[in-house]
Amino acid sequence: MKLKYILKDEHLRFLRAKRRGRIVRGDLPAGWRTKGKVFVVGDASILAVPAGATWSIFHDGRTRRRRIPRSELAAIGKASVGKAKVRAKNPAGTITEALWKAVDLSVRKPCSVAVEGEEDLAGLAVIALAPVGSILIYGIPKKGMCIMGITQTRKARARRLIKG
Repeated sequence: MKLKYILKDEHLRFLRAKRRGRIVRGDLPAGWRTKGKVFVVGDASILAVPAGATWSIFHDGRTRRRRIPRSELAAIGKASVGKAKVRAKNPAGTITEALWKAVDLSVRKPCSVAVEGEEDLAGLAVIALAPVGSILIYGIPKKGMCIMGITQTRKARARRLIKG
């Protein structure tokens, strides 16, 4: 799929709408489990969820446009253990072909995707590519994390938004 640059506001509204998933403040509840694949987008979200060996993570070393401290970078490094390491360039407000390919790989095997630029819209690509029944966890600034189940309806909407 050849991708184009896309407008950030419309797509982030799709991800940030409350009805898309359960909003959780703080850490993920203890003992939380799922049978499906799990994708975690955003440095703050990665730090708030227990490391899962089969989870794919997407990070850029920043939270709310600020670099995260070295100690938190180390925690993300620990969350990356056992995962395929992937790098992708992705300017803010876009889903580049490199990010699309990284998401596609993460659907096939657990990955730690280091994004040079901005990883926010990786969630939209995850929704479009991940199997129904997967879980997407991503941060919503000043509100917490959203835990979204991927459904056929959400996949179709994400694909329509990406195709423009």
